[in-house]
Amino acid sequence: MYTYADDTTLIITAATETGLQTLAQSELHNLITYFHNNNLVPNPTKTQYTIYCPTRPTDNITLQINNTAITRTSKAKLLGITVQSNLKHHQTITNIIKKLQQVIHKFRYANKFLSTRSMKEQYYSLAYPHLIGAISLWGTEKSNSTRLQPLIRTQKKIIRLVAKRPPRTHTKPLMIDLKILGITDLYILRVCAEMHEHVYQRTLANRPEHNHNYISTAQVHEYPTRHSMQQHYYIPNRKERPLCTMQHYTRKYTAIWNQIPLEIRKTQTLTTFKKLLTEYLLEKQEKAEKQLVSDKVASLV
Repeated sequence: MYTYADDTTLIITAATETGLQTLAQSELHNLITYFHNNNLVPNPTKTQYTIYCPTRPTDNITLQINNTAITRTSKAKLLGITVQSNLKHHQTITNIIKKLQQVIHKFRYANKFLSTRSMKEQYYSLAYPHLIGAISLWGTEKSNSTRLQPLIRTQKKIIRLVAKRPPRTHTKPLMIDLKILGITDLYILRVCAEMHEHVYQRTLANRPEHNHNYISTAQVHEYPTRHSMQQHYYIPNRKERPLCTMQHYTRKYTAIWNQIPLEIRKTQTLTTFKKLLTEYLLEKQEKAEKQLVSDKVASLV
């Protein structure tokens, strides 16, 4: 159960539809009873439920509050993101783009009066928070991802406005000059920053418990290997029959962490770690752009 302000969210799992129906109605009844005992009044018309089943849809489940059927929806908002019934992220990205459209409208006027430096500050103040919000959930490191393309194009529009360039200007050189990371690199940065806090654990007050199970190679191999000595993280392989299994996001985050340089992974201070990783990703962007230009010149010759 997650509670935020006056919003309460129940997340219930079961192996069968019948079990889900029974458990969900029972837990909902317990919650309503708690509300009544504490002088709280639930509103059935504002209460909704969503069934998350990406493999096959089901229409056999109905829930009620005081004999009033509550509405079923295909998506639900939870702390800034929209969770779809098929567990996709297109709606979350669409909502981010809608918010960034307002930023674009402001930038079209602001860049006529502000310097490029001031516009860059406005970018980090108004646009950047929307781009990194829960990006470790809805983002990906794959630049050819279909769902990311609209957001990538939106970021490019903003970059052109920050740099005061025409609408069809190539943005990669602009991002290199401004030292601004693209969407996929922002995803890598945020994922590694989240992992860093669990690799180098610190005691933090009021921090939710993290249920990812990061397993180092040293925990799997009884003898020292090149990876275990270099703080790599073990990714299960069916042929190797791993001792432990990993969750979906744990597996993704681990693969990304393994790809960044060892010197950066050894940095124990989070602030320094993010600074070094940002510099590495910017340098990687620049090298990729230079290689692209070189390939184009070679093809012309």
